[in-house]
Amino acid sequence: MNLPEFSLGYVNQSMIGTELSNNTIAAFNNRFHYISLGISAPLFMKGYKAETQKIKIETDIALSTYRSKEIELQSKLKQQKEELNKQREIISYYETGALKQVEELVRIAKKGYDEGEIPYTSYLQAITDANTIQLNYIEALRNYNLAIIKINYLTAQ
Repeated sequence: MNLPEFSLGYVNQSMIGTELSNNTIAAFNNRFHYISLGISAPLFMKGYKAETQKIKIETDIALSTYRSKEIELQSKLKQQKEELNKQREIISYYETGALKQVEELVRIAKKGYDEGEIPYTSYLQAITDANTIQLNYIEALRNYNLAIIKINYLTAQ
C-alpha cells in the first residue's frame, strides 16, 4: 500500500530594483516570503496494484526464459563436447592406422601396376580409395575444429 507523501517549502525572495505600487524602487528590506505545505495521497490503488502485479509477472517470465535458455545452452554444450570426443576418436583412428595403410596401399598398387601384375583400372581404384581415406581424415579434422569453435562460442571464449 502506498503511503501519503508530504512536502514543505519556504521561499525568501528579494524585490530589490523593482518598482512598487507607490512608485518607489524596492530596497533591501523589501522582501517577499511564503511557505508552502502539501500532501499527496493516492486515491485509486487499483492502478498501483495492477502495475505491481504486471512487474511481478514480467519478472517471472524473464526468470523462466533465462532458466530455459540456460538449460538449452548446457544441452548444446554437452552435445558439442560429445561431438568433439567423437571426432577425436576418429582422428586417432586415422593417425594410428588408416593413414599408414594408405601409404602402403598406394605403394603396393604402384608397384603392382609398374610390374604389370594389376591393370590400370585396379591401380586407379587403389588411388581413389587412398584419396577417399585422406579426405575422410581431413573431414574429421574439420569437424573437430568446428566442434572446438562451437564450444568456444557457447562458453564465450
